[in-house]
Amino acid sequence: MRERPEPNPYPRRKWVEYGALPAAILFWTAVYLFAPQLPQPRYRRRSPCASNLKLITYACQLFAGDNREAFPPDLGALYPAYISDGSIFICPKSRAPVEKCTLQYQGAITDENVSYCYVSGLTAADDPGYVLAFEEEWNHGGIGAHYACIGGQVAWWADIAGLHAQLAKQEAELSAKGRTMKIIRPSWSEWPARPAYLDARSRFWWIAGGAGGGVLILAAAATLLILRRRRRRGNGRPPPGIR
Repeated sequence: MRERPEPNPYPRRKWVEYGALPAAILFWTAVYLFAPQLPQPRYRRRSPCASNLKLITYACQLFAGDNREAFPPDLGALYPAYISDGSIFICPKSRAPVEKCTLQYQGAITDENVSYCYVSGLTAADDPGYVLAFEEEWNHGGIGAHYACIGGQVAWWADIAGLHAQLAKQEAELSAKGRTMKIIRPSWSEWPARPAYLDARSRFWWIAGGAGGGVLILAAAATLLILRRRRRRGNGRPPPGIR
């Protein structure tokens, strides 16, 4: 008569052995699908972009003090008399093709070597809440932009559509007064079209995420196999204290 095998003296939790792989798959699927929809982090006011816009606004105010409250026609009028450091006109997050060093060779500020948009046609006597300068919309991937007002306020606008609505409101109010407002953008700006570099970045993260998910699933499967092998080996061992 065949003897009945003794129970395993080393019981293990089955959910660890059989649930590791499904749990890893479900976890990575949830992260992969819902992580892009999570709220974006808020940028601090003291970021380099905000500091640059603060300096640009202050320089515009100095320019207006010397020119009967009229702001400069473009950002190039501020360099080098009011702003001697050309790097202030470039956002660290910008993809401007000048690579920050072109300013040192050209010796002039044009719409080709800046990464900020300037609102021309305003004066120091206008509403202090009017937007005077702001980032190119794709500097931070289109999730928001820093902006500066005539009164010197600098903040982060999380909704690009809201920023454009404010600019349209300014233009309508100035048009009612018989004045013209013009937004001077960097010549390399592709707004409103989505630039190719953002699509390439998205593809990279999707590929990297898929590769990472595959590695995680393989690691979970390997862990499952190791646990099962240890369980089989433990069935043939005597209980602790019996030799």
